[in-house]
Amino acid sequence: MKTFSLLLTIVFFSACGSKQSQVDKENISQVSYHHGILGKDSIVLIGKNDIGNFEEIQIFREKQKIFDHTDKNLEIIGTPLNFFNEQTVKTYSEYFYVFKLFNAPSPDKFLVIKTTKEQTILFGITDSNTSEIFGDIDYDGKFEIGGWIDYCQEGGPKECPDLNLFTVFEIDENFPTDTVLTKFFKGLIKKK
Repeated sequence: MKTFSLLLTIVFFSACGSKQSQVDKENISQVSYHHGILGKDSIVLIGKNDIGNFEEIQIFREKQKIFDHTDKNLEIIGTPLNFFNEQTVKTYSEYFYVFKLFNAPSPDKFLVIKTTKEQTILFGITDSNTSEIFGDIDYDGKFEIGGWIDYCQEGGPKECPDLNLFTVFEIDENFPTDTVLTKFFKGLIKKK
């Protein structure tokens, strides 16, 4: 009887395991704005994990794949038709696609892809930021992301809010801090 129970258990778990391996990866897609001579891109996120985030990005232009990046640690946050923002670098010739990455217990990070007629590349991944500021808020042609780089713990060794944890950076080479905007917004934050 014990042998039969053991055999039945092995068969049951084997069947469950094989069924899970046959499940297709879930994907969602979104189409970019029209980019003049570049046309539109179709961006696809693939590989939804247990908490609902994605691990692969594919970009298609004129039915050809121009970008494919997979990383099991990406944790791209996305919902259908709403998972990236676009930023014009040079009108009709260069664009950034900005994706939000899950980064718990710290604030989210952002993955940035740069696309031109010649190439589409992974531009970089930012440091963590709560992103209360998101977009070209000073109309200088640069996409800014600003907020808290870490969460302040009430009752901890630091007084909250800790202004040293607030920064605004630009989507540009090495993600430089926009010191003017950082100083301006720090001046608006009220200490308790």
